[in-house]
Amino acid sequence: MKSENAFVEFEADEPGSSPEVLELNIISGGCRLYGYLLLPDKRTGGPYPAVIMSHGFPGYTTNNDLELALMRTGCAVIHMNHRGAWGSEGNYLFTNLKDDLIAIAKWVHNPAIAEQYDIDTENIMLSLVMFQLKSAKEEMH
Repeated sequence: MKSENAFVEFEADEPGSSPEVLELNIISGGCRLYGYLLLPDKRTGGPYPAVIMSHGFPGYTTNNDLELALMRTGCAVIHMNHRGAWGSEGNYLFTNLKDDLIAIAKWVHNPAIAEQYDIDTENIMLSLVMFQLKSAKEEMH
């Protein structure tokens, strides 16, 4: 990660260098998990560390601001929606969250995927944005 890139404004876009947003669907428990992959500007240079974003309650928030900030620092960001959330197949259950995250982690560690998207498999982080679960629970009481 290159924090100095968070404030860099590149001159005019060079063909093939702009950040990308790619649709993803990954299978977990026989269900399609829908999401997207944010790839940084190619001028930041790869291989890119990756961050798997895990949201709390479905529909509560998606943390796009954090995802874009991470992308600007040179990270590949994987945003997947758990089963039953934001259009992903299946039912949203806390018991499915771990299996969904394992499926996503296996996907990003796959050598073919890492090569295709220039991901550094030695630098993959999981962002458990579980504070959403805590804050939502507090709002219910």
